[in-house]
Amino acid sequence: TDYHNIPDVTLKHGHHSAFHQTRIPPEEEQNPPNGVTPTRFFRWHMDAALYDLEPPKVTTLYGIRVPQGPKQVVRYDDGTGDELPVPLGTTAFVSGKTMFEMLPPELKSLAVRARAKYAPRPFAWIKDAKAMSTGLGIATKGLEKNLDELDDWDEEKVKTYPFLWKNRVTHNLHFMVHPCAVREIFVDPLPADVPRRETHLYADGAHLTDLDGVRTLLYRMQRPAIAPRLVYPHDWNERDLMVFHNRGLMHSVVGLFREDDLRVFHQCNLAATDQPEGPSEEDRARIYGLIN
Repeated sequence: TDYHNIPDVTLKHGHHSAFHQTRIPPEEEQNPPNGVTPTRFFRWHMDAALYDLEPPKVTTLYGIRVPQGPKQVVRYDDGTGDELPVPLGTTAFVSGKTMFEMLPPELKSLAVRARAKYAPRPFAWIKDAKAMSTGLGIATKGLEKNLDELDDWDEEKVKTYPFLWKNRVTHNLHFMVHPCAVREIFVDPLPADVPRRETHLYADGAHLTDLDGVRTLLYRMQRPAIAPRLVYPHDWNERDLMVFHNRGLMHSVVGLFREDDLRVFHQCNLAATDQPEGPSEEDRARIYGLIN
C-alpha cells in the first residue's frame, strides 16, 4: 500500500516467538481450548536508547488503524497461572510508582541505593538473546554478543541510572529499570546511622556483575507489578491520542494478529536533555525509617 507517499509499505506485527525463549504452541493459537486466543506481553520497557542519549520524558501514540476483533488473553506461562483478558491490539501499561511502593522494606532499601549500568549499544548486545515468557527481561543462556563484537562504542556514552526516577512534579519515586538491557548493578552501602538488620540486602554495598544474578534480582523486584490486577491494557479506537509519562511507566505491545489484521500507529518521543533524577538524601532517610 502507499502510505504518506511511501510506496509499498509492508507492516508485520511482531510475534512473541521471535523474541521469547518459549512460545505458545501454534495449535493452541489456531484452535484455543477455551475459544479465546492466547497471546503474551512482547517486551516490557520504557522508550529509551540507553546509550549516548537520555530517556524521553514523554511518548505519544496515535492510533491510525486499529484492528477489530474479539478479546484475547495474555498468558504469563511462568507457573503462576496468571492470565489477563485484553482487547485485540492493546498496549499494556504498568506504573513504576506502584512497582516501587509495593516492594517489601528490604527491597525498598535496596532500590533507593541501587544503580543500573546498561550494556553498550544494549539492543545490539541482546539481538540474539531470548526473553522470559512474561516479556520481563532476558533468559540468561549466553546468547548476548561479546562487547568486542559490537559496533564501535565509547565508555563515556554507556549509561548508568538509578533504579528509582523521581517525578519532579509529584516528587514520587518510580522504579524504572529496563530489565532486558541491564548488565551490572551498583549498590551503595547503608549509611552509618541506619541500624543494620539481617533482612538488609548488600548493607555494605556491592557491584553485581553476574548477569544471571543481576536479572534474577530485577525479576524479583519487578514481577509483582505486572500482576494482572495492576496492568492497564488500553482498548484502542482509531484517532485515539495517548500521551504518557515515559519516565514513570513501563509498557508492552500485545496481541496475536491474523494476516488481514492491520495496526498502524504514529509514535513520537524525543531524547531528553537531562538525566532522570534519582532519590534525594531525604527520600533515602524516609525509606530507612530515619524520618517520617
